[in-house]
Amino acid sequence: MIRRAQLNDLQQLLDIKELVIADMAKHNIFQWDHTYPNQDILTQDIENGDLYVIEEDGVICGFACIDTNQAPEYQTLNFNGPETAYVIHRLAIHPGYGGRGYASQIIKFAEELALQEGVRDLRIDTFSQNHRAQGLFKKQGFDYIGNVFFPRKQEPFCCFHKTISA
Repeated sequence: MIRRAQLNDLQQLLDIKELVIADMAKHNIFQWDHTYPNQDILTQDIENGDLYVIEEDGVICGFACIDTNQAPEYQTLNFNGPETAYVIHRLAIHPGYGGRGYASQIIKFAEELALQEGVRDLRIDTFSQNHRAQGLFKKQGFDYIGNVFFPRKQEPFCCFHKTISA
């Protein structure tokens, strides 16, 4: 089940984030750290109504922010689509629940949200060293658009785009 996150979910989300950071580090992926995403960012996502969780038997297994906010760095890319797009941020799946298709379910959910609002463009980015995420995005029908650099990282982030239809 996917639902909007609530403030009382925050500690579980922070715990998942820490587990994801440790799991990524095992694979030499240093996309996140203890400063990003932080409690303030996740709280703001929740308060904006843009953070969603996926649950199994009442246990939160992952989360993602889904909104229309695009990083300013995206302006350097040609997405070949409309300016308005849904963007998936901070997609995280608890390592103990990996391999169950939860990330794919969240992406499909984002597509459905976008279509409900008449938006036909979905965007996402990931750290250049995160080959697992890049493979997932390609498997879900996303096209690689190019790289951007975010101020907090020296390595590029790979950006992806998908045109969705009903």
